[in-house]
Amino acid sequence: MKKRYDHFQNHLEWEIIEPDQEITNLSFENDLYNLGKDCLIKFSRNNQYKLVASISGIANSPKDLEPNIKRVKGTFVSKEIITGYSRDGLFKFKLYDIVIGSYKSNIISIDDQSIKFQAELIVGRIEKSFENSDRQAEKIQEWYLSGNTDIHFTRSTSRSLDKSYKRLRDGIDREDRFTLVKSSGSSRDHFLIKSSDSSFIIAKVPPEYGPEWSFNLSLEYRQSFGSIPEKEQREAISELVGFVFGNQLLRIGKTTYNGSSDPILQEYRNPWGDNVVSKCQRPGMPPVDISNYHNWGMVEILLNELLPQYFNLRKSLRLKDTLWKYWIARYSSLGTNLPILSSAVETLADQVLKAHPEVKHYYIEYHKFNELISEDIVSIKNKLEDNLNDVTPQEKRDFLVQKILKKIMDASQRGSNEKLKMMFELIELPIGKIEAKAIDARNKMAHSSLGDVSEEEIKDTIRLTRAYETLFHRIILKILGYKGNYIDYYTLGHPNRNIDEPIPE
Repeated sequence: MKKRYDHFQNHLEWEIIEPDQEITNLSFENDLYNLGKDCLIKFSRNNQYKLVASISGIANSPKDLEPNIKRVKGTFVSKEIITGYSRDGLFKFKLYDIVIGSYKSNIISIDDQSIKFQAELIVGRIEKSFENSDRQAEKIQEWYLSGNTDIHFTRSTSRSLDKSYKRLRDGIDREDRFTLVKSSGSSRDHFLIKSSDSSFIIAKVPPEYGPEWSFNLSLEYRQSFGSIPEKEQREAISELVGFVFGNQLLRIGKTTYNGSSDPILQEYRNPWGDNVVSKCQRPGMPPVDISNYHNWGMVEILLNELLPQYFNLRKSLRLKDTLWKYWIARYSSLGTNLPILSSAVETLADQVLKAHPEVKHYYIEYHKFNELISEDIVSIKNKLEDNLNDVTPQEKRDFLVQKILKKIMDASQRGSNEKLKMMFELIELPIGKIEAKAIDARNKMAHSSLGDVSEEEIKDTIRLTRAYETLFHRIILKILGYKGNYIDYYTLGHPNRNIDEPIPE
């Protein structure tokens, strides 16, 4: 069990889940289940930090634990929303995306065919509101799990707790005699990112809190900084912070505070994906050297430099989608990661070209080209159908014909490698032979079986994957206007190179 010092205020340092918290007085918003308000819900987190919950109580029959079929649409499981309260009425809970899973039950008695049950409660998100608090939001802290990266935080936080203790024996001790009990601590644990409209704090959560296998972080926003950014803007900030830190930030909730730093709303979420522990144990790959003592304050400088441009380009260049594919590639095994990473870069190239309509990503415009060859398409279609008479059934023959025709009709479009070269020219990013080999390696991994690849080829693919990841970093940094050094993860020792210097052979 982790020791927690007196000078820590739990609700300011991490999310709080009371081990004996019970939720009752339930109401079911979608009426999917025929359960009463006196049922009892408990929740916690498991060893992957996923939300786990249970519901127990008395029902008329096991059918009450099955969803109302009339309200279930299609083949997907419909989800319930449940509202409830703590027994003392001080806390209100709202549970979203609820599905009742497996359960145990037994009949109460021969005379009473009702059942006493306990069921698994699958839950997506939980909100806990503090009913008697001042409801004016002055601060938000969003909580994240992440992988460990060697980062030197530049700003310090002091915490202290003072207590005055008196023990006076009448007629013996002097009235002013007392002992001061003090608990305090200080650590360098945060950055302050300042901008005109989105200042925020990145803080390392004390090791006394959160799972030991994760590098736990909070992003803190305050009204006193000007305003609290909207949800989408906060999401964009977490995306860029994760990229700079070299590990995806896995959001697990947030706490909203009033002006007295009392919590008024706590949100609990499931971290994204499976094998969360494994993700958080992967070493970070920051694109820029943020661990060097000589670059004191590099994180603050870098984020202040990149953030405005990230806000500007996030939607138009689909940077959120691009980074999602990058993280999926990072967590994927050899053989599947390169095509996914390549897809991220190709998606970005398409968006960059769309942002430059003066640069044509086709030889002849698609509709014009198809008008030119319309008569030929009819002729080719007839010839194909005549030639494929022996292909059955008809649906398969039609499919083959359409597939061939589509290839012909798309022939005026430039290929993905050509589009990449055009993007590199537009963003003025020099590419060397190693990066070109990494781009070509994508095709081999997409179309080959690992069983057909030699051990030396596997080693080479690992090296080229590092080159492609480095190239991805360079592309994102260049698009965001960065002009400094990047980390070359292909070359032994991971040296720093200027953003305009390709990986050397």
